[in-house]
Amino acid sequence: MMLRIGSVVRGMNKTLVIVLSVLAIAALVARFVLDQRVLSLVVRTQVSWHSGLWGELFTRLGKAWLPVWLLLLWFAISRRRQHVLAGLLALTLVGIVVNPLKIAVRRPRPRAVLKAQETGQPSQKLSHYVSFPSGDTAAVFACATAILVALRWPLRVLALAAAAAIGVLRVTAKAHYPSDVLAGAAIGILLGWLAMRLVERWGWSDRPVPFERELLWGGLIGIPVVVGFSEGWAEMLLITATYGLSTLAIGLIHRRLHAGRLRQS
Repeated sequence: MMLRIGSVVRGMNKTLVIVLSVLAIAALVARFVLDQRVLSLVVRTQVSWHSGLWGELFTRLGKAWLPVWLLLLWFAISRRRQHVLAGLLALTLVGIVVNPLKIAVRRPRPRAVLKAQETGQPSQKLSHYVSFPSGDTAAVFACATAILVALRWPLRVLALAAAAAIGVLRVTAKAHYPSDVLAGAAIGILLGWLAMRLVERWGWSDRPVPFERELLWGGLIGIPVVVGFSEGWAEMLLITATYGLSTLAIGLIHRRLHAGRLRQS
């Protein structure tokens, strides 16, 4: 029988506190001990895991439009309104929380600092203070956490591993320090959990959203169109085809397995 979000959430409180505490402590340690060492290692070894076709495709998962589009596609396949709404709410909360934090902390990106050092520019004149926390990492962890209870164990591990890999790639791209990524992961997990609680408590999944069908198909078609105009049609087609086909395959397999269990019961 399908577990309700509430029963799972009530059982994960202790785990949540432990995970968030570990991530917070790790972020503090990284901030004062590891950040500069890791950055020096990345520069010295010229790690480029984020580059290349597949690296760039994978890192797109951290951009909010792609998780939103995949959630809409998943809903079109599975009709899991509760979990999809939790994922969409989690991504919204990330935008609300992370952007003000970036403005408040005003930490420059590592690559901006490196460029300033090369050109002899004073660090106080850097104009891009958007490093802390990592928004991409927060987004993927928030979305993964929000839908975690809807996934079976192999997919749960895959979702969390993908989120962690996004964080690693943001460090190798010199877009963030390790402490930015660890803080982003903690924020994402917390907001994903909060989104689950809010969706369950407010009963949003008990009835269709107004104009649900129109919003669904408008998003499925409109998001790729907007991205195509802004970033190029070739890239948009490659991204949506790659992730779209993967999501369709996983969704159809999951649907068939679920139907088989229902027949057996």
